[in-house]
Amino acid sequence: MRGYVAALAFAASILVPEFSLAAVPPPNVLFAGTIARRFMSNGGPVCLFEGTNSTYIRRGSLTLISFPDIVVAPTGSVGPAFMVGGQAKLTFTTATNGRVEFIPVPGNGTINRPSFTNYAADYDSATHIVTVSLRIHFGTCVLPVTGTYRN
Repeated sequence: MRGYVAALAFAASILVPEFSLAAVPPPNVLFAGTIARRFMSNGGPVCLFEGTNSTYIRRGSLTLISFPDIVVAPTGSVGPAFMVGGQAKLTFTTATNGRVEFIPVPGNGTINRPSFTNYAADYDSATHIVTVSLRIHFGTCVLPVTGTYRN
C-alpha cells in the first residue's frame, strides 16, 4: 500500500502544472533594461521624463535604480523647472514606501529627495526579468514609473 501511495504522489507531482509565483529579484545582480516614458500634469505642476536605458540592483536593504533626467515644474509648464536624474538610491520606510535619493543638484532644494509609494519588484526566474513599479511624489505631481530589466 505504501508503494502505491508513493507512486500516486510522484505521478501527481509531475502531472499537476506548477504555477510560478512572482519572486523577489536576487540580490547583488545587476539588471539592465528600460524605463517607460512618462508625462504627468494635473493642470498645475508638471513632471516628466523620456523613456531610456536603466539599471537596477538590490543589495540587502539598498536598492539602486538609474533614472533619465526628470523635469519637474512645480508651478506648471511656464514656471521654473528643476531636473533630477541619474543613479538614485531608494530608502525604504515600509516595504512599499520611502524616499528616492537623487544625487544633489545645487538649487533644487527638496526635489532631490522626493517620497515614493506603491513600490513593487517582481522577478520571473524563468525569463530572468524584473518588473519594477513605483510612484514618485514631486509635491502634487505624482509620476508613475515602470521599468523592465533582464540579467
